[in-house]
Amino acid sequence: MSVRIGILNSDGLARGTQRALEEFVKNLERQDVLVSFCLYSNRIPEADIMIGTYDKSRLIRRLVDEGKLSLSKTREAFDIQEIEFEGKNTLFVSGYDGQGLAYALYELAERVSSQSIINLVDPLAEEPALQIREVFDFFNNFHLDRVWFYDPNYWEAYFSLLARNRINTFTLVFGYRNTNFLPFLPHFVSLPEYEEVTVEGISEEELAKNQKALKTITETAADYGIEFHLGIWQFKLDTSSHPLPLPQPKIRLTGLTPENSVEYTYLALKKLIADFPAINGFSIRRGDTEREKSGNSKLEEFLLRTLGEVLAENGHDRKLRLLAGDFRPETVNQLIAKG
Repeated sequence: MSVRIGILNSDGLARGTQRALEEFVKNLERQDVLVSFCLYSNRIPEADIMIGTYDKSRLIRRLVDEGKLSLSKTREAFDIQEIEFEGKNTLFVSGYDGQGLAYALYELAERVSSQSIINLVDPLAEEPALQIREVFDFFNNFHLDRVWFYDPNYWEAYFSLLARNRINTFTLVFGYRNTNFLPFLPHFVSLPEYEEVTVEGISEEELAKNQKALKTITETAADYGIEFHLGIWQFKLDTSSHPLPLPQPKIRLTGLTPENSVEYTYLALKKLIADFPAINGFSIRRGDTEREKSGNSKLEEFLLRTLGEVLAENGHDRKLRLLAGDFRPETVNQLIAKG
């Protein structure tokens, strides 16, 4: 048995959609189905299965607008539907966008692996009930969590699982009631302008290892169409040691002073965005100690002058999320005004 798949998007498929297509094809081949591809050119491809998105394919857009496909014009919506097209029955697999098409292809991959091939043509049209479907992961125990943090195979399997279950956002949190990788920025960013700012006991090799791991995590998330958000839940750097009153050893930070902390943090965040472009957003909250020791105005001014400025200048489509109740409304309004 053979199947021809026609790709209707003239500029190809997004990274996350391509991963889903690979999963679908792999499962077809496991059932001894020979798969071939017909790429879009100036002519509509002759294929058994047509795949494409409303936002990138003129044919999909026309069929939806004419009411021949039941695709909802909603972000992440998808439709699987067999219709008569140019004199023969053709299975159209469409998404409103790349992520919607990816979900449709994962649905077909699941059908192939667990049902008969004939069930491929069963119609299904869905749209998300929730715009954000998110998983938070907390780095809590360095000795246990480092096993998965540094393992690319773990992240490949993990994000594949999230994508197949239609999770679209992932937040990796540092600084929730522990000192692992805190203060965060010096563990992942090296600034030529501030070579003197270092974390005691962190070698250049360990810094490079941390950077490689974070790049792997963020880029693997992007490969599966999942937004990666960085959660920094102890935001303001302490000038001597991390203040959390926990039984873990205090982490000594050298080279940072009250006079240079704002500029250092601003430059380090700017370099973080440049070095890790697959970071889609930041989740910031006030740590317990910050609530006790730092007045609202001082911490929030620090946030405005550092991350607020960086996102205004370099954020593009990156998101900033603040825990409700942690920051005053006027600070939130100032951040919104910065864009």
